[in-house]
Amino acid sequence: MDNSKSNIKKLSNIIEEILDDFNDDNYLVNPYFRIPKLTSEETKKYKFLLGKYPRETAIIFGLVSFPFHLFILATMSIMSLLLFYQHLIFQPRIKNLEFLFLSHAQKENIIDKKSDQFFALMPEYLKRIGNNVAIIYTNHSRTRYLNKNKLINQKSIGIARQIVPKFLKPHEHIYYLHLINKLSYQAIKKGFKLYSDEPMKSALLISSFVTFYSRSTYNNYLLGQRIEDYCQKTFTKSIFMTFEGKSYEQYVTSRLQTTIPTLRIIFYQHSPIVFDQIGVVNFLRRNHKKIIILTTGRIYKNYFRRISKSPRYYVIGSQKASRKISSKETKQISVLFAPEGTNRATQDFTKLIFNLVKSYPREKFIIRLHPNLKKSLATEYGLFKLRKYSNFIISKNSLGKDLATSKFVFYRSSAVGIEALKSKSIPVFYSGANQSELDALCFTNDVSVTMKSIKDFSKLLTINNKNVYVRRKYFDALFSKLDYRILNKL
Repeated sequence: MDNSKSNIKKLSNIIEEILDDFNDDNYLVNPYFRIPKLTSEETKKYKFLLGKYPRETAIIFGLVSFPFHLFILATMSIMSLLLFYQHLIFQPRIKNLEFLFLSHAQKENIIDKKSDQFFALMPEYLKRIGNNVAIIYTNHSRTRYLNKNKLINQKSIGIARQIVPKFLKPHEHIYYLHLINKLSYQAIKKGFKLYSDEPMKSALLISSFVTFYSRSTYNNYLLGQRIEDYCQKTFTKSIFMTFEGKSYEQYVTSRLQTTIPTLRIIFYQHSPIVFDQIGVVNFLRRNHKKIIILTTGRIYKNYFRRISKSPRYYVIGSQKASRKISSKETKQISVLFAPEGTNRATQDFTKLIFNLVKSYPREKFIIRLHPNLKKSLATEYGLFKLRKYSNFIISKNSLGKDLATSKFVFYRSSAVGIEALKSKSIPVFYSGANQSELDALCFTNDVSVTMKSIKDFSKLLTINNKNVYVRRKYFDALFSKLDYRILNKL
């Protein structure tokens, strides 16, 4: 394992020690206290801690950036007044609610009128068997709140759907400031106390001070506040959330377990879990109360159970299992690239494609962008450079069609790597430095190949497909067919 990655893992362990020292899950309101996944996007904010002078750097960074964060906080207080109308719209429509789902108002999930991108037809199934069901959505947009609420409600009839407001209510800022002032003071006080004896823990605590005043901390508190209020007003019996190892999952869970102890908390692992998803591991190790976790396949259920036996686990399956893929033969060798929904991953893939399109002009290279990707300027530029090549395409097809017409599928932690097992395509895990444990097929053997350098591509073209029976067996163990009847057991 690379030394830098090893040190990031040590930092994660130190963060968990800090949470143990404080014995207060309120610290998880600050995402700085939970590394969800060992990707460059999630770990870059900790890199300076691996330098020669982490404590001194933390102090300088805090002094320089603190005024900026105060300005952002003041701006959010003003915006909460200007956008207060969102709270007038975000009112519970159902009393005595059996099931509340926390979904995400991201691009694809707003457009798709058939089902929820994360929970499939679980809300509809529970409604059909006689339950009161509502869905609230995290707010990922700065504007068009009314329009997106309208689009969300064009989905199935009979289920109340609302997007969480973008800001707290004006008076709630008082309670929010009280909490983060208390937590940040305790953190920096302990950081200076440990300055000589435990330098790394000291640097983490000192650097965390300013992050309590960040927008991401605000978002976690906002989400916890809105969910708690909604559950109390509707007498909610059960809440569903997605399970990815993010800090808000444990913060909201701990908060709800304290304020509404009778509420059942149900998580659904809707996407692949990889070995580098340490946030999931730390969540399971820290949670000692009864929760329910639904998984997409028995492999994930067994993996979670080895970490913690506290939750109740059920395999419910995945809507990805029902996606149909044609068995059409390919006349031309096409190579499909399916990066996960981050700009860094997309840029890694576009850089690779840029080298390949020039070296292999007879092959066709297709990139399938993640539906929820918000492209940065760097990502847009990378795609712009590729558009001039006739053997490069940005896919607009269904995934089923792309898989049917591709001999190779390049992936990392994307679910497309798993879905390729249903097709005749060969999954190719493109692994850069420090990325070997981001493989979506990390729980399988001999169903994919790994490529670390462009030099390996010529060898790749000579590889034949793996055993179809073994591939299908692994697919079913990772993404089994959705069985909504499991919900009857909850």
